[in-house]
Amino acid sequence: MEDAIVLYPSPGRGHLVTMVELGKLILSNYPCFSIFIIIPTAPFETAVTEDYIAVFSTATPSITFHNLPPVALPQNAFSSPKDFPALMYQLATLNNPSLHQTLLQLSKHSKLKAFIIDFFCNASYQVSSSLNIPTYYYFTSGTNGLAVFVYFPTIHKSTAKSLKEMDDMKLHVPGSPSFPAKDMPDVKIC
Repeated sequence: MEDAIVLYPSPGRGHLVTMVELGKLILSNYPCFSIFIIIPTAPFETAVTEDYIAVFSTATPSITFHNLPPVALPQNAFSSPKDFPALMYQLATLNNPSLHQTLLQLSKHSKLKAFIIDFFCNASYQVSSSLNIPTYYYFTSGTNGLAVFVYFPTIHKSTAKSLKEMDDMKLHVPGSPSFPAKDMPDVKIC
């Protein structure tokens, strides 16, 4: 049984490409592993990735791709652009049954040593932990965004106000330029 690492990006080419680069980096240091990339199918239009995957798969057979089937979104799940962050988190939850089946299938032929998930795929931790697969988070966005997310608990402890109530008040995050609280995404995340 081969040792394998599973990578799980959020939908979208930017998330997929950075996960592929992570897979290549892992293989350059640990060529004995196989890398599986599980791709959730977005219920919205994303940049086309089929050609990218086809070319890459031919050149790097140690990395294989598995597409999850599409999921149905609840009515009004995406009524405005402000709903998009919540939709991304909700999508991970909706994909959990298919993800569970896919991980079970992969584990029949490979010893899954790690499951590396995109930040937006937090709900998939329920699946990997139920299967006793060590899980790690990968933040595919820039360091500025990571600095803000990591500092969020400190912001939360320092005020009783919501970000919406803070409106034009400047947030001061170490390693990031100050910005108005109203520029943060809506926090109604599933």
